Amino acid sequence: MSKTKPTNDNKPYITNHSIFARVYELLSRNDSESSFMEPLRKETAGAAHGLVLEIGAGNGLNFSFYDPKKVERLEAIEPDAAMLRYARRRLVTALVPITLT
Repeated sequence: MSKTKPTNDNKPYITNHSIFARVYELLSRNDSESSFMEPLRKETAGAAHGLVLEIGAGNGLNFSFYDPKKVERLEAIEPDAAMLRYARRRLVTALVPITLT
């Protein structure tokens, strides 16, 4: 993992675990992972309504499961720069408007 140290300035504290993010992304494409996690994603994201805040959006795998009939908008936060890159790629899968930071 990369090492970062907090500073006292006003810059956001962002981590970058590129190796972990790459492995997580590869594993999340695995059929066994999908068959286990997709029902859970459908259940949790599918139950969301109104304005939703997703803290720790990871690689954005939940984005496609938010129901546009129930969710007005999604505010997603991912503090890890490497995971954020994967999440940005998944914005196109979303059925609801997303602000991703």
